[in-house]
Amino acid sequence: MILAERCGRPEPRDPKVERRGINIVKIPRRGLEDAAVSLRLNAVPLGEAIKYTCALADYSITIQKGVVVVYPTPERADP
Repeated sequence: MILAERCGRPEPRDPKVERRGINIVKIPRRGLEDAAVSLRLNAVPLGEAIKYTCALADYSITIQKGVVVVYPTPERADP
C-alpha cells in the first residue's frame, strides 16, 4: 500500500491537482545518541525509503491519525 494512501492522502491522478505532503514525527531515544545513516536511493517510493532508513537506525514506524510516527524499536528480551 502506498504511504500517502495509508495517511489518508491518495495520490492525485490528475497532474494539475496539487499534491499534499506527508507529516513525519520522530520520537527521540532517551539517553542515547541517534545513529547517523546515509543512503543513496533511486526510484524508490517514499514509504520504502523510510522503512530502509528506520531499519538501519533501529527505529520502527507506524501511522497514527494520518501521521507517520518514527520511534525507537523497543528493546527485545533475550529468550
